[in-house]
Parts: sequence; structure tokens; C-alpha cells
Amino acid sequence: MGNSYRGALMTFVVISAAGCHNQVPPLSPTARGAEDPCWWAVMRSPLSPDSLALSFQQAFKTVGLTNPITSKLADTAWVHAGPTRMAESAGAIYESRVVAYWHGDSTHYRQYVAITRQPGDSVSFGQRSIPFCAAAARAASVQGSAPQAPTGEETLKIWTRTP
Repeated sequence: MGNSYRGALMTFVVISAAGCHNQVPPLSPTARGAEDPCWWAVMRSPLSPDSLALSFQQAFKTVGLTNPITSKLADTAWVHAGPTRMAESAGAIYESRVVAYWHGDSTHYRQYVAITRQPGDSVSFGQRSIPFCAAAARAASVQGSAPQAPTGEETLKIWTRTP
């Protein structure tokens, strides 16, 4: 390898590294952190999956999440919002999603939340997630019910499937 080629290559590497050194990557609209279900149970609602997804799409806007997007495939509907940095939560980054499908005489659905805390944030995941999930559910105003005990439906693959 010639000296001029090595010199040009080294200059390129140094300039490239210097250009990237202080850049903070933007929040990716598709990057999902580790998430947990908001509630232990699979909820049931008389609403159609589409109506339920639209209710949560609006609810996510109401609680401050950005980019709420709904999708549908056959009898299943999804809504995802975030990631959104929430100033009132010490800059924690929130994402949430709902999966809903028609089963029997009702829509079965689950809401999930992912929260990325900032360094030095001493507030636990549960102290942030429970109020957030409750606020989103209240904003959605979806009437529903939950079984009194786990049914096994909580472990179905549909909850991890994305459109």
C-alpha cells in the first residue's frame, strides 16, 4: 500500500470520526426498547379492534406520545406511539402499543409500555409505568373487563406479532 493511499485513508478515517464524535442520534420511530404489559390480564371490550385502536391512538396523543400509528391485518389491529422524551418525567423516553383482535364475542387486547430512564433517574419503572398506563387507559375511555385469574391467553404469540 503506497504512502499517499495510506495518508488519504487515514485522513478520511480521522475526518469521519471527528464528524460523528458529538452527534447525538435522534430517537428512532421504530426502535423499541424492552417493554412490559401494562396489566397482567388480557382485557376484553365490546368495541371492534379498529375502534379500540383508534381510541388508543387518540389517547396516546392526549398523554403526550408522538407519532401514533395504527395498522390492521385481518381481525387484528395495532397502534404504536413514541418513542417520546417526556420532560415531566425527568426526560424518560416512553413508547406504548396496543394489540387488539376479535375473539368470540369481544375484542381481546393488551397494552404495553417501554420506558427508558435517563442516567441518575431514581424513579423506578413501576412508579412511571403504572401512572402512565392508567392515564392512557383513562384517555382511551374503553369500557372493558378482565378475567379474575390468568387464562393462558397472556402467553399467545399474537401479543409479540407486529404488522
